[in-house]
Amino acid sequence: WSTWRVHRLSHRRAKAQEPDLPVCTCQIAFRRPKMASEPHGSDGEAGGAAPDFPPRLFEVRRSNPADLSHAHKIAAIVNKAYERGEAGMWHSGQLRTSAEEVSELIKQHRLLLAIAPDGRLAGSCDLAKSAKDHDTAEFGMLAVHDDFLGKGIGKRIITAAIDTAREEEYKCMKLAILRPEGWSHPMKKRLHAWYSRLGFQPVTEPSAVADCAPELAERLSCTCVFTEYAKSLEVASS
Repeated sequence: WSTWRVHRLSHRRAKAQEPDLPVCTCQIAFRRPKMASEPHGSDGEAGGAAPDFPPRLFEVRRSNPADLSHAHKIAAIVNKAYERGEAGMWHSGQLRTSAEEVSELIKQHRLLLAIAPDGRLAGSCDLAKSAKDHDTAEFGMLAVHDDFLGKGIGKRIITAAIDTAREEEYKCMKLAILRPEGWSHPMKKRLHAWYSRLGFQPVTEPSAVADCAPELAERLSCTCVFTEYAKSLEVASS
């Protein structure tokens, strides 16, 4: 999950690969649907193997009301990404998001959508103002469609998110990584390395989910902690 928000912790996962996996980044504050009640698969299908378009040709833009008709597709892509990116961390039947939550994020213009040159939805992320610090943007729920994995689209999305946050005059971007305590999750290890290379550094000690969000901890199949990461968006003066 990917991003978390501390005023009401929920879970955001993000998948990462070098340069992009099906992601998992947590955003600091979110609602997690309680149980899996929606099918995912065909709704999120992009329609076959994707052509090798250069990442720079993918448009990454803020969501708008016209995207509401794609809420189920976006939710399916996110759920599929998080199913892989956090395998072994959640009890069976847990979903990262729902079409209803995605619809609300679309209405609030919080999502960034990556659109391939042929018009297909390649991935998305959440980018919103922090409830604690209005100079900070919180990033999370990064997900890339299966057909576009390994093509640099995850990096394209987060680079666009950083650019968007700067354009919107934020001074800092934060995200949080949820990981198991006591054993090394391969995706989380790669995710830490990936975000570190992009300039994000840990700014908090790992916090136990059970202490911060006991209702969330009940849905986890193992003891987990989350660590907040930050990147300054201010350009150093020469």
